[in-house]
Amino acid sequence: MKTSHRSPFVQWLIVTVGLIAVGYILYWLYSRYGHRIHIFPAKDTHSWWGPMFPALTGTVQGIFFGIWGTWASITAERQKNSAPVHRLLKAMMSVGAIQVALSILAFANIGGDVAGRQPFYVWFPLLLTGGILLGVGWLNLFFLNREDRKKTIEQELLKMKAMDS
Repeated sequence: MKTSHRSPFVQWLIVTVGLIAVGYILYWLYSRYGHRIHIFPAKDTHSWWGPMFPALTGTVQGIFFGIWGTWASITAERQKNSAPVHRLLKAMMSVGAIQVALSILAFANIGGDVAGRQPFYVWFPLLLTGGILLGVGWLNLFFLNREDRKKTIEQELLKMKAMDS
């Protein structure tokens, strides 16, 4: 496995500077165009939220899962802390499953007057982000489990060699 030539502090510094830059860009966009952003729905519609709410939640989810992914890649590279990474992957997949279920509820008019058939900007972002979270989480969990199995087999073989000699 190829290891990074950067120290963990340098990796953390790069991520932090990048997140500060993203935050500054978002602040500038909101200060320039904030009066046009409608997070809450209009009073005459029955949608769950306004057309700009998915952008806000997508930004928050992207930042959170981006920080988590950076941490997971740094720790997985050094083959440490696989249990917290597995727990967070399972939590990420459950958030994705909840989002997919909500998007099906919003699209399919299940629930009568409570849900109704929601507009595109309600059900599609839920389906998109939920599907991405499920897919990425499943792939990462699959490859992490495979690496853990290889590591366990190697450790068992070393123990057997030590017992034989």
